[in-house]
Amino acid sequence: MSEPISAAQNLAEFFSMQWVDVLSALLTPFIAILGSLIAYRQWRLAKLNLKEKLFERRYRIVDAAKEYTIQSRFGPEEDARIAHDGLIRVMGEAKYLFSEEVHITLLELQDAIRKKRLNEIVMNARGARMTEEDWNKVIDQTSILGGSIQKTFERIETITAPFMTLSDDK
Repeated sequence: MSEPISAAQNLAEFFSMQWVDVLSALLTPFIAILGSLIAYRQWRLAKLNLKEKLFERRYRIVDAAKEYTIQSRFGPEEDARIAHDGLIRVMGEAKYLFSEEVHITLLELQDAIRKKRLNEIVMNARGARMTEEDWNKVIDQTSILGGSIQKTFERIETITAPFMTLSDDK
């Protein structure tokens, strides 16, 4: 036969069993809340990573435009060609990563630089045979085109600025 269980043992078993149930019941929502918190933090981290990658892709476009502008105005011909190739590689993305206005303005920048380079070619080819009046016209036109290039690039910086942020706006 088994020994009789005392009332004290019975009471101790009852309370130990109750605490396990209570702790179990309290831990379940705590673990669920903790899991939700971790999931939320993971979602925020993924969202920030996506924004950072988008920023980097957009920055490449603006940087390529800047490099092309600088090299075509002040750098040697070979560096300008390399910078132009870099801009061409990223220009297709501009339509999708920015607005249509940015893409059009990049095309305008490219066109203004092309006109300036053609003007410089004319100056170099005809320089010795040009009259002073024609020479001055070409120089004035080159200067105007240089100013146009600068204004176009400044417009690119202005219209891309709202996109160049890690906030939730765009």
